[in-house]
Amino acid sequence: MAINISVGGESFEEQFSEYRLSMATETRLRSDFDWFDEHRTREICATSRDGLRLMATVIEAENARGVILLFHGYLSNARRDFCMHMKILHDAGYHLIVPDQRSHSRSEGKYICFGTRESEDVTVWRETAAELYGKDMPVALMGLSM
Repeated sequence: MAINISVGGESFEEQFSEYRLSMATETRLRSDFDWFDEHRTREICATSRDGLRLMATVIEAENARGVILLFHGYLSNARRDFCMHMKILHDAGYHLIVPDQRSHSRSEGKYICFGTRESEDVTVWRETAAELYGKDMPVALMGLSM
């Protein structure tokens, strides 16, 4: 049985409760947070090199010119770490693959490996992007923390 680290609830308030936000920042974050929820295309699964089930959300763009893999940081989640970036990247014409890192949220794993295994997971997600969109589709990586 995998043990997943809790990264907070699903609501905006639960995700950002520890921050003192200005009215303008809160309005912007809420808008981007809601945009993510409204534009999820599908959920996908990949298997890590060591056999864990890894999960990701996909947001597809029409006539995409590339794919961006968004990797969240330690004890966080991509929705929280990248909500302000996703709409901009999507509107610029990129498919977004937004993984839950191992031992976070919906992805399996008992331990966070601080990059040792996570770097292998990046390769798995890169291969998954090539399977979904073809080997000629450019792929970029964006991440925080680990």
